[in-house]
Amino acid sequence: MKTAFVTGGSRGIGKSIALDLGNKFHVVVGYSVSNEKAEEVSEKIISNGGSSSTVQINISETSSVDEAFSSIEKDAENSHASPLLAPAAQIKYRLPFSGNWSIDCIN
Repeated sequence: MKTAFVTGGSRGIGKSIALDLGNKFHVVVGYSVSNEKAEEVSEKIISNGGSSSTVQINISETSSVDEAFSSIEKDAENSHASPLLAPAAQIKYRLPFSGNWSIDCIN
């Protein structure tokens, strides 16, 4: 199954995007502050028959972005699928792609 990483996925438009992608992708719900809200979104995706996990990311810190993408890339390598990025929260730094990412800019 392909992976979709939704930054800002714990609320607002990011939450809507994550829930919509939940029946087609393993959705990684990216959050900055509220792990609780991200877990709620992830649990809803799973209860609807999908697959989901969460990752904390501070989009204003390069090291945080690097760590989040590294984690997601490792998971994607294990499933032999290219991850999809759906940035509901804008990442302002050069994205640290080392693999074959598909990018869907939803800003």
